[in-house]
Formats: sequence, structure tokens, C-alpha cells
Amino acid sequence: MSFALGIPFDAFEDAFSVPAAPSPAQQALLDQRASRLAVDKAALVQLDQQISSIDRSIVDLTQQTVRLGEAIQMSRLEREDLVRRRDILRTDVQATQCALCPASLCTDDVLGVIFEHLASGFRRAALPCNHANDIYELGPLHPGPMQQYENQIQASTAVASVCRAWRDVALICPSIWNAIAVRSLDRYAADSALNRQADHIRLLLVRSVQMPLDIFVQTLEHDAAPYTDVMDELYRHMRRWRRFECSSSRGCALPIHKYLRGHAPLLEELRVVQDRGTAPPTAVWSSSRTYLDCTPKLREVDLSFMPFAPDGQNRSLSRVSRLKLTLHDTIPSAVFWGICSLPALECLDLNVPGRELALDPPGDALELPALRHLALRAYAAEIPARFGRAFRSGVLGRCHIEHGWPSGRAVRFRELAGFLGQCAGSLDSVTFSGAALRADEGAMLAAALDKVPTVVFNNGSLDAHCIAAFHGGFSGLERVTICNTALVDDAIETFINFVRQRCPVGPAPEGQLQKRLSFVSLWGTDCGFSQRDILEIRRLVDGKYHSVRW
Repeated sequence: MSFALGIPFDAFEDAFSVPAAPSPAQQALLDQRASRLAVDKAALVQLDQQISSIDRSIVDLTQQTVRLGEAIQMSRLEREDLVRRRDILRTDVQATQCALCPASLCTDDVLGVIFEHLASGFRRAALPCNHANDIYELGPLHPGPMQQYENQIQASTAVASVCRAWRDVALICPSIWNAIAVRSLDRYAADSALNRQADHIRLLLVRSVQMPLDIFVQTLEHDAAPYTDVMDELYRHMRRWRRFECSSSRGCALPIHKYLRGHAPLLEELRVVQDRGTAPPTAVWSSSRTYLDCTPKLREVDLSFMPFAPDGQNRSLSRVSRLKLTLHDTIPSAVFWGICSLPALECLDLNVPGRELALDPPGDALELPALRHLALRAYAAEIPARFGRAFRSGVLGRCHIEHGWPSGRAVRFRELAGFLGQCAGSLDSVTFSGAALRADEGAMLAAALDKVPTVVFNNGSLDAHCIAAFHGGFSGLERVTICNTALVDDAIETFINFVRQRCPVGPAPEGQLQKRLSFVSLWGTDCGFSQRDILEIRRLVDGKYHSVRW
């Protein structure tokens, strides 16, 4: 063994000798690695190509983005130009439309008339005077008085807010500002609310100039302070009042009766509805100063528990045609008979809810040449029974009697029937409300109203004996209405027989004019009628039957 540089020769020879051929297993592993290397190199080349393609796409998209931004900017500039041209054209079109619109051709006075017509459409045409027997004719529903007045105010404000030209015209039309509504406010209301209402009313008084005023006052609170200043302001314009309405709740301290003194030469309608607890003391009846002492145009009056004393000659009330009063039972006799003798009275509605009036007989017979509608409620129904011969009206068309009868009712009802009998020549409708009629009273009623064509029974009861007594009269009956009235004691069959008797079959005897029942109406309830009964009634009256169940 030889040594070179201290390394054994055998080891040196082994290190630089040619390696032996790989074994088959090693050769297979080498081939596998070579194949994988070739695949990886091909994938690397493909990825480099894809990256180059994406880089080229980014460059293209960047160039397109620049061109698109330039296009967007150009579109924005073009849009601004088109908008400017459109606005100019729209202004020209509107100007042309205004020039062609008929309203633009209206002069200020014609436009003012249009505004007046718009505002007047929200006014009330008349007070609800309850024309006695319209119980079977349900009219359309209307908004309440406060809403009607506020509608007119809102309409006036709306037309004045359209443009400056319309506002100028509206401000010179005082008739659209003459509706004044005083809303209910209490002592806890903010001062700003009180001041706004007072300022608004003063503004309306100024804008309405000297036009007649339509006023509605709603007082629902106990405290009168919120209303005092406003009522004082309105009272200073009493000569301009045309319609005055006030609704007052129980306990309100506002003395409305103090504002109904003095001259109201333009007053046409007066309505003050109070609870009995808010009514003025009885002493005001004997006040030396007459209420409403100058009201030559007053035509409609509706007062509840309010003094209403006409002067001795009725000069200031000579044109009152509709009068509805809810009275204290302590009204002086002279005042009562003065009220009942108003010469132009066409509709009289009296209600005495407390107790029977302590009245002295009238000095002379009451001539009521124009009275066509008479309604007597509660204890007012006793008036014709006691003083029926004092009333003289040859044109009385409708009469409404409401309430039952106290002790001694037989005598009272006989006298009441006598009063109706003396008016029967002109009566076309009579209503009995709230009464439970007996057989003898039914007979007297049928005889007294033998020629009356329409009879209404409301909120009462009828028994079989009373209906059977109808057979002795009512020969001219054409319409019968039963509203919320109970038919008791086998009265249903008796009523059907009554209808059958009043609906004869066949022609009338020669030389006689046959009248028959032509209409039957049941309101509120069918009063226990079966379907068979209803079909029979409908058959008898040729289908002219109406029924409404509540």
C-alpha cells in the first residue's frame, strides 16, 4: 500500500474511478425524474405565455378605459346641453299653454267670481231644522258644521297660495274670507295656540272687509277664558253676522246669551245648542232688554235652552220661517205664545224635555197661515192637547208627535186627536214617536186621520188591539212606516190583515175612487216578521216594500 499526501492510494483510486452502472431500480427512478422535469419545463413555458397575454390585455384595457372616460365626458357635456335646451323648450311650452288656457283670459273680476263659487260650495245651505216626518227618507250624510266652515277657510287659503296673481285676486275678494270657525280650546292650551287662533280670526275679519259673516263657535271646555277675547272681537262685528252657530257642552262658562243682544240687521240663521246644565238662568227671560231686537232678515232659528223673546209686534222676527226650540219649563206664557204666533212660520219644532209647561191660555186664537210642518217633542206634545183649538192653520202638511202621555192621558189624547182631526184636511204625513198606543187611542187616531196618506210609527210599540182598531179609519192611507217599533201580542198577523184590507184586489166600484196602501217600510228592525210574512206584505203592495235592519 502506497501513500500520496498522506491519503491511502486505495481510497484515492476509489474516489476517481468510473461509477458502476445503475441498478434497474435506480434507472427507473432517474427516468421518472427526467420525465417530470420535462413536464414542469413545458408548464413553465405555458405560464410565461399566459402572463404575457394578460399583460397585453391589461395594456389594451387601459387604453380602452382612457377612450371610455373620454366618451363619458363627451356624453356628459352633450347631456348638459340637451337639458339646457329641454328646459328652454319646456318654458316656451308652458308659456304657450298659459296663453291658450281659458283661465289666463279671465279678468280679475271673473276669477274672483270663480273663487267665490269655490268657497261657497263648502257652506251650509240651511240649518238642520228636522222637518218632522222625513224619518223614512234618509238623505245624504254631510260633514259636521265645524268641518264645513274649515273646508271653506282651507279652500280660500288654497287658491291664495297658487301664485302671486291668484293671491292678489283672492285678497280683493272679501266674500271668500267670511267664514270664521272658533275651535275648542281649554285653559291648558299653549299661549301660542290661543294667539294663533285670535290672530287668524282678526285676519279673516280684516280680509272680509264689510261682507256678511258666517260664524261657528265650538265650546267644549269648562273654562270660558280661551273664548272671551275672540267672542268680544266677534261681537264688535255683530252688524255683519249672517249665520251664527254655537255648540256648547255641559258646564261651559261662556255666557253665549250675552252675545245675542243688540242689532244684527244681516242675520239670517241662528243656531245655539247647549246642554241643560249650561243654560242661562231663568231671570234672563224677564230681562228688560229684548233679545235680537233688530233682525229683519232672520229666517231660521235653532236654540236649545236659550232665551228667545220676540218683541211685542214681532217686527224683528216677521220673516222667521223655521223655528226649532228646546225650552225651559219656566218660559213665560206671553213669550211662548208670541213665539208660536210668528206670522211667516212654516216649520215649528218644539221640545220641552223637563216637565209640562205651566202656560196660561192664549188671549186670542193663533193664526198660523203659513205653518206646514209641526213637531212637538216630550212635554211639548201636551200643548195641542190643552190648547189645540187655539191653533189655526189650513195648510199644515206634516205633524210629528213624540213622547208618551202622563196621567189623565185618555182625555189628553182625545183632545190631541181632535187637534189632528181639525188639521186633517191639509195633513199629508203624521209621525208618532216614543208612544205605546192603546186600542181606544188607535181608534181615535184612525178616525181623526182618516184621509191622511202617510203615517209613521217610530220608537214605540203597537199591540194587536191597537192595530185592529185601525180598521175603522185610515181609509186614505197610502204609505205606512214602522221604525224601531215593536209589534207585540200577536200584532204581526193583525198588521198583515190590516195591509191586506188596505190592498183590495180588483177594480174599484163604479163611481168610486179606490185608494189603496202602496208602500210599506220597516226601518231599523223587521219587528219579528218572518220571511213568509215579508213576502206576503211585498205581494200585497206589489213589491213596494222596503226593509232595513240595523
